[in-house]
Amino acid sequence: MCQLTIEVDIMSENTFKGNSFRKKRQNFAFLEFLGRSLTLNLEPILAKGVPTRYIPRVLFLAVLALFYIANAHYAEQLIRQTNKLETEVEEVRAKHATHKAEYDSFAGKKSEIGKFADSLGLVEGKGKVQKILIPKNEY
Repeated sequence: MCQLTIEVDIMSENTFKGNSFRKKRQNFAFLEFLGRSLTLNLEPILAKGVPTRYIPRVLFLAVLALFYIANAHYAEQLIRQTNKLETEVEEVRAKHATHKAEYDSFAGKKSEIGKFADSLGLVEGKGKVQKILIPKNEY
């Protein structure tokens, strides 16, 4: 075994100021109490050996616990994906709204429509609109 030796300088002694140490100690005292109260004494149960009749129940509970944990992780993953997709949808919606506003303000103007029609070889009508009548037996 190894021995650990610690040299202490008597002149530099630690001192505590205020009650901060006591407050921390009280918190630890509560945790120590919880630790002592939650310990299980399994010696009387396991004195004759491990009771095998409980093994199927314990395994069933372990499998249920694994499913519960896996389901919780899967749900958290879905929530993260949903939040990510919601932000992407909001970005795309905003882009769509700006593009639509630009298109509507630009393409709806009569001068722009006239330029497009000229490029296709269409000419704007100057006269009165005429109604074309087709007999029912022709269509």
